[in-house]
Amino acid sequence: MDQALNQKIDAFIAANKEQILQDIAALVAINSVEGEPAEGAPYGVGPRAALDKTLELAAGMGFATRNYDNYVGTADLNDKETALHILCHLDVVPAGEGWDVPPFACTLRDGRLYGRGVTDDKGPAVASIYAMKDLLDSGRPLRRRVRIIFGLAEEGGVWTDMDYYRRHEELPVF
Repeated sequence: MDQALNQKIDAFIAANKEQILQDIAALVAINSVEGEPAEGAPYGVGPRAALDKTLELAAGMGFATRNYDNYVGTADLNDKETALHILCHLDVVPAGEGWDVPPFACTLRDGRLYGRGVTDDKGPAVASIYAMKDLLDSGRPLRRRVRIIFGLAEEGGVWTDMDYYRRHEELPVF
């Protein structure tokens, strides 16, 4: 990357750092371990709550969002022909033992974030939303649509959320 682009990215991150951290913390606070299916929550109430919060965040930034019957959600940068999908998931594995910080709280220690889902995959989901926001705010015209897909069934290894998505939606070029 050229130096000017690096500086622009650094400036965007600096300007949004606190809100990014708050948004990651809000998602980490949701225990989105797959649970018993419930009415309107095929993967349990935790994953459903994480999806609702994520779609609320994306909609608040100006993206068109869609909830596919609480199996999966999307956020679109624009309404062009689809080319690029970014796949994220909001479910997490059980916290287990050995934590020295609360697993469902976002803890900043020595310049690092800790909490269930910070790196897999709630933090990257929030980073993807903010990257799209930076692109949206740039006003740069795009020929193709960029879409983030928010899955809820990656950690169990069965990917029924993506099966549902494929039955109801187009597949990406990239």
